[in-house]
Amino acid sequence: VVADGLSMLFPGIPAISGVKRMINNSSTLEESLKIGIRPYSEMKKLTIPSGWERHHIYEKRFIPALLKYGPTEGNMLAIALPKTTHHQAITNKMRDIYGYNGQYNLLLSSEVLEMHRRGYRELYLETGDPVWEFLYEYTKASSQVNVR
Repeated sequence: VVADGLSMLFPGIPAISGVKRMINNSSTLEESLKIGIRPYSEMKKLTIPSGWERHHIYEKRFIPALLKYGPTEGNMLAIALPKTTHHQAITNKMRDIYGYNGQYNLLLSSEVLEMHRRGYRELYLETGDPVWEFLYEYTKASSQVNVR
């Protein structure tokens, strides 16, 4: 019920095989999904645990490459993650994959989506953390950058 029900309860969460297993193996993922995957502007209105941050699933710095999706910082999907153990890890991973060179408008949207899939997958393979497995599966199952 929890696994497949998430797709009905929270916008943007596709029914991903194995979500129940992932939740059972991660209190962090369980807490994140209780809060939900929502547009960042909605997420900002919600109370999240102390020491957590609202994480754009696709980093907002890539908005110039994602214009076909019509993203804005506010309508891009986000998930709450612990700042030090998760949010900083994906930020560092994306820095390793693409850097911070400001040339985001030169990328194709498909490249941005694939970079994020790669980042989440690499983090999962490196750590075995179900949070990264979920986000990898999520980005594979959904090319949805925003819900508008």
